[in-house]
Amino acid sequence: MVVRALRHGDEVDGLFWGCRRPLVCNGTRKIRDPLVIQPTANASTQAIFEWERSRDRRGWVGGSEQPAAGGGSGTGLFGRFGRAVSRPTNSPQPSASISGPQTASPLDALADYGYVILANRHVASAHAAVDHLVVGPSGVFVVDRQVWTGQISASSDTIYVDGRQRTGATDSVLRATAAVEQVLSRELKSLGAHVNAVIAVDGATNRAFQGSIGKVTLTTSRSVTRVIRSGQPTLGPETVIRLSLDADRLLD
Repeated sequence: MVVRALRHGDEVDGLFWGCRRPLVCNGTRKIRDPLVIQPTANASTQAIFEWERSRDRRGWVGGSEQPAAGGGSGTGLFGRFGRAVSRPTNSPQPSASISGPQTASPLDALADYGYVILANRHVASAHAAVDHLVVGPSGVFVVDRQVWTGQISASSDTIYVDGRQRTGATDSVLRATAAVEQVLSRELKSLGAHVNAVIAVDGATNRAFQGSIGKVTLTTSRSVTRVIRSGQPTLGPETVIRLSLDADRLLD
């Protein structure tokens, strides 16, 4: 059994014990007091993040599920994972996870290994679009998915598709990576962490391709989860949730 998010439409208002493989069994048990649940490096990290994010946005504090007066910080998970920061009520709520039922992606599988994925974010001050921000045991990653059909190859400073040079192919992911590092500079500095840039290619005929150009890792959508998980674990589950909540609050 593993902890999963209890959904009602787009809202997450609780946690439950569910099967590790939902398609092969249907056993569930609601968790009466989610505050006592400790995250581990599996799907519980994503589930607890989603539940805490939902509480954060509604201003709930403590175990009584009561709105906080003035949107201030409180006890319970807020005390453990970080302060509550109110979003403007008239601003649209961005999609914070691609691992929910509304979106399919090769990155979905990372949730089972203790990763949180924030999708379709922006850093307005840097005019940078963040396709996916992935936070997990092996670190923090900005993943830029590109559709390039053909044979992918790379030299020390250039990407080729079927032998044709892709000019400026890394500009977008490098801009997004630098912007995320700037926004999360305080949080990352306290952890001694940095943001890794990854381009994941859809449509590559050499589906096992992997390479690098400078600070950018190149891989395919088929291999991206393996590449992200290949690093040494440096962040614990509670740190992953806390950093993901910070990113959710600070990115547009």
